[in-house]
Amino acid sequence: MDITNEESVRLGVQRHFPKAIINCAAYTNVEKAEDEPEIAMFQNATALRALSTICKEHNIVLIHFSTDYVFNGLKKTPYTESDYCNPLSKYGESKREGEIILDLEKAPHYTLRVSWLYSTFGNNFYKTILRRAKEMGYLRVVDDQIASPTYASHLASDVLRLLEIVLIEKKSIPYGIYHYEQTGEASWFDFASAILEYSGINIPIDPVTTEAFPMKAARPTYSKMSGHLFFNTTQIKQRSWQEGLQACIAHGQQ
Repeated sequence: MDITNEESVRLGVQRHFPKAIINCAAYTNVEKAEDEPEIAMFQNATALRALSTICKEHNIVLIHFSTDYVFNGLKKTPYTESDYCNPLSKYGESKREGEIILDLEKAPHYTLRVSWLYSTFGNNFYKTILRRAKEMGYLRVVDDQIASPTYASHLASDVLRLLEIVLIEKKSIPYGIYHYEQTGEASWFDFASAILEYSGINIPIDPVTTEAFPMKAARPTYSKMSGHLFFNTTQIKQRSWQEGLQACIAHGQQ
């Protein structure tokens, strides 16, 4: 259903009577958001008002996804849910505003902040590295931005487990914002190097600074988050980002 259209959301709820809605809709082009801040804000924030209102009316659990880009990256230790938000980009601002709207509307929701999401599907860093390695035979990758890569399949299975805990097992997991984070941290260079190594690709790869690739949108230099609250509360097993990458590569080779 189209979350920017309230009637579409209401029709979807009337048709399916869901106990939960997983909102995977978002404006995610960080660079383009600098030129289209109104569109990014509308899709990532304003549209959530109707969605959250309808979920509240029908007691539907809403799963929503946010980002580590709500932080400015000046901290040197993993960010927690209580840390102050100060996004550097229009994309980050729009995602933070969406979080605020969900909190104000008081719908039954879990907002999961996720960093560096990738998989064998869609457009993402993992697929870009494999493609450029094949096309160019040589890579230069930024090494001064640090976070934790997140394998989308692990996120998806853990979201379904969260809903199973809440809706089927009827266990109480407080609503609100959680950091969904796989253990360990890496720079984009570290991540790219691991992609090549685990994929058996042997080409030169050099680390460079962010200044080597000028961009409109500023990125946080350190946006590693602590997943302690989410995984301790749910008792879901937390995996490392290396485990995620190995699982992703294995899936891509099937």
